[in-house]
Amino acid sequence: MKGGVAAIPEAAGPADVETARLAATISYASFDDLWQPLLSGSTPVTAAVAALPPAAREQMHRRLAERFLDESHNGSFSLQAEASRSAAGSGGRPGCDNRRELARAEA
Repeated sequence: MKGGVAAIPEAAGPADVETARLAATISYASFDDLWQPLLSGSTPVTAAVAALPPAAREQMHRRLAERFLDESHNGSFSLQAEASRSAAGSGGRPGCDNRRELARAEA
């Protein structure tokens, strides 16, 4: 049995589980291009950043800048992300109610 996301549909009984990975890269012209949207408060993550006390927000700004920028603290950089998706194929174990098995696998 596979681990992670693929384990849930497989435990539910499908004979085949398809897993796909998606990779994305986003490039920023400057650190400010990354930082300013984090202050918008338009998503749960950005709302949490925007709600930080000023000293904590400054510390976060400094640590992110150190992490993503070179020593000159300017210039462009890119970040990469990866996501996975698993889906059950059409086959299942004979006599298996996949919804009940899936609920059991998630518990």
